[in-house]
Amino acid sequence: MERDEKRDYLVSLRESTGMTRKDFAIEYEIPYPTITDWELGHRRIPEYFLRLLAYQIGLRSKDCCFVSGKNWFRYRAGAIIAEEGKVLFITDDTIDYFYTVGGGVHLGESSEECIKREVYEETGVPYEVDHLAVIVENFFDGHGGNIDGLNCHCIEFYYVMKSKGNTSLNSNSINSMGAAERMKWIPLENIDQYNIKPSFLKERLAEIVDSDRVLHIVSDINKN
Repeated sequence: MERDEKRDYLVSLRESTGMTRKDFAIEYEIPYPTITDWELGHRRIPEYFLRLLAYQIGLRSKDCCFVSGKNWFRYRAGAIIAEEGKVLFITDDTIDYFYTVGGGVHLGESSEECIKREVYEETGVPYEVDHLAVIVENFFDGHGGNIDGLNCHCIEFYYVMKSKGNTSLNSNSINSMGAAERMKWIPLENIDQYNIKPSFLKERLAEIVDSDRVLHIVSDINKN
């Protein structure tokens, strides 16, 4: 990551907390002159520290998520990252499907701020947003983990990210259950060979990647 990208990302992280520079320095135990120099571009920010800071902010923030009886709700942002005719997905050893880079939107955070934060946390690459591509009302039965047996309802905003022109990543991401996540670039032409969730991504991914309009999709597996 270049110096200006690190500086801009640090500023966006701080602003996502709603804190002033002074309050942020106190909260995260960073000397005030140091964070001032970082934000003004006078000193280089260690990349390992920037990623650790993003992780700590995530831990202290609260997702827009709740459980009511047998019902589970989440507000999530997802990234469509396409490079060289391939789209980036994630899987891990606890599941048999692939899903997009992304995560829960925090209270007080916009979906665009969320996806920039999540993409950097999970891939180690500071992708920028190109445009909002899909708004999804997703209803499904929960299987496994903390949603097993629950009636799930997610509002999801999917953003197409600006291309970097290469598939280089610097990922050491883990999921909320502590399992290591594996990144995979899947060729668009082979997308039908993979188990991808939500299923609309598999069915309409080419359209999403090639279009600049916003799609509104209601996905309810119990009504199909």
